[in-house]
Amino acid sequence: MRNVSGQAGVTLELDVRADIERVAYSQNADGVQGAGALLVDGIALGGARDGNGDLGSLEFQIDIEANGDAVIGLTNRGSDEPFNMGVDIDAIGLSDSMTGDIQTTLISNLQLDALVGDTTITATNSNPFEGGGDTGSIVLETAFAVDNLEADVDILAMRIEDVRVAAGGNLATLRDGGAITESMLATNTITIGAGNRLSDTAGAEPQALRVSVGDSDLDVWMGDIQIGGGSVGSVAIQGLSMAGTEMAVYGRD
Repeated sequence: MRNVSGQAGVTLELDVRADIERVAYSQNADGVQGAGALLVDGIALGGARDGNGDLGSLEFQIDIEANGDAVIGLTNRGSDEPFNMGVDIDAIGLSDSMTGDIQTTLISNLQLDALVGDTTITATNSNPFEGGGDTGSIVLETAFAVDNLEADVDILAMRIEDVRVAAGGNLATLRDGGAITESMLATNTITIGAGNRLSDTAGAEPQALRVSVGDSDLDVWMGDIQIGGGSVGSVAIQGLSMAGTEMAVYGRD
């Protein structure tokens, strides 16, 4: 693909509506009865505010840089406004198989309405993680906000409503139900690649999937927290930052 660098690039226009009946995870390779499974049922991905339920009007611009990096830019087609994303999940729970009914419900009736600004995904030749070598990495740069999140946390007899998230300094707008504008979107850069485990700086063990989270100053408003069917009040969080967060993921023997 290096040979196409310097050309006009590729543009992909996309409207998305996806429905997934179930996503199931089991530690057992065949997921048979008695293996134990985490189930996510009734997933719908689409637009938070579009009347047709589609995930906005997306445009992907794909370019190959002179150094070989592949850059994918994601924008709202035909508009400078952030695009709207909605995620609904009927239930998340535990079962004794990947095909059985949920036996213990952890979370249900989850609804998320989010705003996403211009986003760039770069598959780069460089790898910042110790032990990553020349395997490259993926860098995600995005701007986002949560306009509304609500869910039942069944395992705790809890329900949360009117959860809103934006960049720091916007708590009053979140609390008062004001519109989230583009200038209120929080930004972050997430880097993903291969590298040493956090517990293995010498690189004696096999590589892990590494994730590094950049700085993101957030305000969070949780408008109504209910426990046992009654409201216990609201929670406000100001200046939430996860800068310097590092994660390593790998399978156990």
